[in-house]
Amino acid sequence: MPICSIPSIKSANGNIYKAYGGLRLKKFIDAFQKTDLQDNPIQNTFSVCNADFTDAMTQIANAVARVMRPGCVQYPLVDTDPSTPGVQPECQAIDRVACDTPGQNNCLVNGYESIPAPSA
Repeated sequence: MPICSIPSIKSANGNIYKAYGGLRLKKFIDAFQKTDLQDNPIQNTFSVCNADFTDAMTQIANAVARVMRPGCVQYPLVDTDPSTPGVQPECQAIDRVACDTPGQNNCLVNGYESIPAPSA
């Protein structure tokens, strides 16, 4: 049975939006409840009854960002334009792509080719 429905939202085939909850799955996920640095519980589940998942996706992205901090740069960045407020570092992102000929041409010995990502 659906746990909620939103009559104003219809699927492509004209059916009313209905959400079905995973109650056993939620119980399992709650067993792994985590806390942030201030010991506040981190929400790990979101309602499928919302018509808009923007808030849920934002919270999920923030949780991923918390895990990835401090990021790959753990030293002070050099400001390339001191006349502009803030730090304007010179950055380059490198994509590592597997290649078939280690140690030859652009393929590194470890079997990857480093390809600079285009600047934004």
